[in-house]
Amino acid sequence: MTTNLATMVETSDRTVKFIQPSRLNHLLDRSRNSVRSARQLPLLAVICFVLFGLSSCNPPSQPNFDMDVRTPVQVQAVRVGDIENLVVSQGKLQPRESATVTAQVLGRLYYERDENGDRFYEGHHVKRGDVLARISGKEAELNLNLPAKKQDFEIAQREYDRQVSLYEDGIITERAFEQTRQTFNTAETAYRRALLDEQNTEVFAPMDGVILKLARDQDNILLADETLISSGQLIAQIADLRTLEANIGLVSTQRRKVEIGDPVRIRPSATYDDETYDGILERILPLVDEQTSTYPVVVVVPNDDLVLQPRSYVEVEIIVEQRVQVPYVSLDSVKKNRNNHDVVFVVEGQRVEERRVRLGLQDDDNVEILEGVEPGERVVFGGVEHLWGGQTVNVVREL
Repeated sequence: MTTNLATMVETSDRTVKFIQPSRLNHLLDRSRNSVRSARQLPLLAVICFVLFGLSSCNPPSQPNFDMDVRTPVQVQAVRVGDIENLVVSQGKLQPRESATVTAQVLGRLYYERDENGDRFYEGHHVKRGDVLARISGKEAELNLNLPAKKQDFEIAQREYDRQVSLYEDGIITERAFEQTRQTFNTAETAYRRALLDEQNTEVFAPMDGVILKLARDQDNILLADETLISSGQLIAQIADLRTLEANIGLVSTQRRKVEIGDPVRIRPSATYDDETYDGILERILPLVDEQTSTYPVVVVVPNDDLVLQPRSYVEVEIIVEQRVQVPYVSLDSVKKNRNNHDVVFVVEGQRVEERRVRLGLQDDDNVEILEGVEPGERVVFGGVEHLWGGQTVNVVREL
């Protein structure tokens, strides 16, 4: 026999209801499911929030297959020119030969005039034997005193001639004759000196050249005609400017590279163009300069056009070694590959080819190419350390 028990439940309106056991089990199952669902609500909320956020973002962009991935490079053609190994120094140009003319007598200075009647000036060209100036005036005449010295000489000569006969005949002693001879020698020297001084009143140019300097006063103003000058005062300085020389100093490492006869290129420091003048290394002094600890070297440069000026500073390039009209590239076009070979990168279409090269003479910027590339071929310069053969490139600059 089955017993069907009922459960009494009090409702909200204070009434009492009886629920059958099967009905009661159904209600309890629903209650348990509701509690379980309530517990899962936070997790579901989070999942929904994430899904909503992702759906609101922009969708991932598609790959851009049109993007340029080529390496940008700079290109220059293999050129032909001269490559030189130089020893560079600085120096000051000086005349190779010069002469200083000074006054030999006291007197008034008168400068000569040129063919146009103009007084000689600094920079005037003169020839050997040209009269530069004259020294005259009462001061010169009194200083020379030529008539009196001539008379003293004539008297001393007559007395000496007379004493010679007396001495030979034994009439006078040797001591007396020696005194007469000394008097004659003194008079003769004074007279001959006066004659020479008379000749020195005319001042001649001792060489062909250019007047570098004329007599000036303490304020560096040219002396006017009739200015009183003394013996030893400068009248003119003349130099041959057709050949100039520069004295430079080389340290021991430079000295070992150069030889007498090496060609030299002179570049004036004051010019802003590429004008140069050819010369030659003429002398290497054996002793080191104690002040600079360098070897003194003399280079000579012809100056027939008189363009170069003495006392001007110049840059001296001694050409130790030279290659004329050879293929070359810039130094930043060459690198060592993994096999330690010198290579360059030749542009072929949109790719570069690694090309092994043999190098020759180099200077500060460029290097000679003995083999590997030909003139006109386009090679990459700058940044070649990051290139490899077959790499695609984009030429952004071409020289």
